[in-house]
Amino acid sequence: MYRARVFNPNRSGVTVQYLSGLELAKRDPDWTKKIALCGVLMLSAMCIPFFGQFALNGYLSAMMQRTARGQEDLLPRMEFDLDYLMKLAGSGFRVFIVQLVWGLALLPIMLVCYGCIGAGAFLGAQLESSLISGVLAGLGGLLMIACMIPFSLGMVSGGVRAQLSDDISVGLQFGPAFRMGKTMWKELLLGGFILSFVFFGLYLAGVIACGIGMFFTIPLAMIIMSNYYAHVYREYVARGGEAVNIAHIREADPQGSSVGPRPQAF
Repeated sequence: MYRARVFNPNRSGVTVQYLSGLELAKRDPDWTKKIALCGVLMLSAMCIPFFGQFALNGYLSAMMQRTARGQEDLLPRMEFDLDYLMKLAGSGFRVFIVQLVWGLALLPIMLVCYGCIGAGAFLGAQLESSLISGVLAGLGGLLMIACMIPFSLGMVSGGVRAQLSDDISVGLQFGPAFRMGKTMWKELLLGGFILSFVFFGLYLAGVIACGIGMFFTIPLAMIIMSNYYAHVYREYVARGGEAVNIAHIREADPQGSSVGPRPQAF
């Protein structure tokens, strides 16, 4: 049996591996079965809207919780046990609420930025100057970028905190989320950029595989991305960042792991 790699919270400078989630999956002898079942949850949305997506998000949260503890021996348990899936769906629903609130908070910022771009273009048209129109619209675009990037970093961090804690209130603590985004901005931006290409590559591979392959490759891409963000959180704590109380879904621990609820992250 594989041993979980131990994480030392007092050690800084941890190297974050972009594809560590793929390594984690391959260590699990049942990884293809588990990922295929995740794909079935995605496919179930055609019959039962939302439940499959929420259960899949809850499964990703369970994996992130294990990774944040330093347990990277196996993927969480995945099987069609209704009680278990209901618990996963409840966890995924709470993450959805956090993401929804962050998205609603972003909406006014988007409206203001688009208003600035539109006003600049309108003023330039009124002055009959394409140069002024282009400059003002460009300034509005720069304002949007200046607002969107910090907010997006906070939004991602808030989602990570919600997934690890399984707590809506923790995910909606804007101050700690923005502090994490500020500290880990390089990892979040670069990792997000690189993993977007990984996601697209796996998506394309699924499309090539007669389309149905997407229901295997997309869950795998989601596992890789979620595992990466759990490592980003670990590095953040190693640098002295604020830890969260990591949740524990006992049923998700493979082969009856003895790890139980813990009051602190590490």
